[in-house]
This record gives sequence, C-alpha cells and structure tokens, in this order.
Amino acid sequence: MTDQPTAPAPQPAPPTRSRWGRIGSIALGVVVVVLGGVKLLDFFVLPGCDATRIGDTVRDIFKSKDVELVKFEQIKPISGEGSTKMCGAYIESADEKANIEYSITWQGWSPYVKIEKVETLASPEPAPAPDAAPAPDAAPAPKPAPAQ
Repeated sequence: MTDQPTAPAPQPAPPTRSRWGRIGSIALGVVVVVLGGVKLLDFFVLPGCDATRIGDTVRDIFKSKDVELVKFEQIKPISGEGSTKMCGAYIESADEKANIEYSITWQGWSPYVKIEKVETLASPEPAPAPDAAPAPDAAPAPKPAPAQ
C-alpha cells in the first residue's frame, strides 16, 4: 500500500446566529454603553438643583438639626458659575416656613451641599374664633367716647 495523503477531517461548522440574535446583541450593547456613559457623566458634571440626591442631602442637613421637612419644593437655580451652583427652594417644617438658598460644589469626587441662607417666612397668627371669649388676663375693651 502506498501512503496517500488523507484529507484533513472536516471541521464542524461554527454555529450560526440568527439575524434576530445578532440584532438583539447589538441593541443590548448600545443600551449598556449609553447607561454606562450616563453614569460616568455623573462623576464629572455637578448635579442639578432638583436632583434627587441633592434633595435628600438638604433634608438630611435639616434632620441633623432636628428639623423634619414636610415640604421641599419650588426648587430653582439661582446661578451656576463654574464649579458652584446656587439654588433656591421653599421649605416647610411642622413649625415654620422658609425660603432657603443652598450651594452645590465639588468636595473631592463628591458633590457637597451647603445651606447658605434661611429666610423664615412670617406665618399669620390664627384669627380667634368669632364666638371666643377674651382671655381672662386680657384688658377690658375701652368704652367708646360719648357722642356730643
């Protein structure tokens, strides 16, 4: 017998992906890149005045002073110069109402929030009920002067 070269054994065909599988993989890759880009952007862009984490920080600052905010609204940017943003908001606790100004700056790689100004709003005194009697220690009402 003579040695005849034998043909190499055929390789199994690589599995073929369906068209939809390929499209799905590409779409998933695009979504991952976009979401990663948005998250990465958070590391380099100062959050807005109304960002959830900034609102949570403002509430935590007041909570550390034993003031529980029941309202934190009307949030607006005042200025945004360079690496500092100034913001304003209306706050309300169980006892007081106020307009505040707060700044957002970088402290290392994290945003830092500082309350700059608190302007307490005067709350109107509740009007006495129409059928309420004067307090016992109240001075008597002056009598009208006789007409001449």
